[in-house]
Amino acid sequence: MLNQWKKTGTLQGHSDTIIRLVIFTTLDGDTCLASGGEDETIKIWKIRPMSLVGTFESQPSCTVCALTVFLHPDGRMCLASGHLNGDICLWDLKSQTLVKAFREHTAPIWSFTTFTQKNGTMCLASGGNVIKIWNVESLELMRELGAPDEKNISNLITLTCHGKVCLVSCNGTSKMMIWEEKERLTS
Repeated sequence: MLNQWKKTGTLQGHSDTIIRLVIFTTLDGDTCLASGGEDETIKIWKIRPMSLVGTFESQPSCTVCALTVFLHPDGRMCLASGHLNGDICLWDLKSQTLVKAFREHTAPIWSFTTFTQKNGTMCLASGGNVIKIWNVESLELMRELGAPDEKNISNLITLTCHGKVCLVSCNGTSKMMIWEEKERLTS
């Protein structure tokens, strides 16, 4: 027998299609949701009680395609947003301010994943045929992985196998590409 479900609320605030959602727990223990989409904004919602706690305007104005939340090495909770024009924006969640905006991708960014090493690195996937790995603190590009037969990377995840970081990417076809860390990333 299946449990019954009932709708317990609706979150409204976007003026256009929502493309991405990410759930996270704040340093204070609150469960929150970040949403972004075609209205070129990112909304931060508290789940209990349901309420809008912040709105970030895309910088520059562009559709939000990817979101991730991570703990910065300096202790801040940060949100990274990827945009249709290839921009990446890093936001401080507590102060609700833009930390840095930059464009290093020439295609839309559809997915992010994060992994932590001693130097704090964040891995980003663009919708083109590249995966870029960044040091979160310096925003230095550490590696660029070519995926010549992938177009529009739609999802990227990390996992640890035998003490090494592996990335798995897919692009809406019947195959996935696995990237294994051969050496420790340093910057």
